[in-house]
This record gives sequence, C-alpha cells and structure tokens, in this order.
Amino acid sequence: MVDSLVTPPSSSTVGINQMMGATQSNESDELCYLDPKVMHALSRDTSSVARARQPPPQDVILFVIGGGNYVEYQNLVDYGKLKNLQRVTYGCTELVNPRQFTDQVSLLWVCECG
Repeated sequence: MVDSLVTPPSSSTVGINQMMGATQSNESDELCYLDPKVMHALSRDTSSVARARQPPPQDVILFVIGGGNYVEYQNLVDYGKLKNLQRVTYGCTELVNPRQFTDQVSLLWVCECG
C-alpha cells in the first residue's frame, strides 16, 4: 500500500501488489492524500490526476490501528531508504512483542475453528 502512494503513477516500477499477483486496484484513490501545497479540496475524480502531476512525497506517516511491531517499522524504514524518503513516521495504538502477537493470533485461530 505504501508503495502505491509513494511511487508516481507514471513510474515503470512494479508495485508490491502486482508482484504478489494481486490485480490492480484503486485502493490508493480511497485513501486520504494530504498535500499542504494544494490550497483547495479536490474532488474524487481529479485527485488522482493532480497526484500524478505532483512530485513523489518525501515524508511518509503510517499509523496502524491495532498492534504494531518493530519488524514492521524496520521494513518501512528500509523501504524509505530505498525510495529516498526524508522522514518515515510509524505509529500504532498498541506496540506488541512477538509473544503478545502469537497470543493474539492464537485467539483468532480458536475463534475460527471453535
């Protein structure tokens, strides 16, 4: 998802979703893309056109509602270095360690099978 927001639409690079075999979707069109240089609100039809004319963003803020972890943060930082992003900010409502994560996943498994 971050790749589709950071990579300009005219780029020849292949998005992460395409590499994984997913069909092309307009998920990024549904997300909030805030640019302080744009003075007025854009309609849904023109937002992707205006985004195509803008330079790629230099700052990325990713906030996860739910559990986040250091590995996810580190992957985002590595991705930011690859894309020459100036700042990567990561936040979450709950920071979990590996044990807490596996405990949460095991509860989902019980709910699915029970």
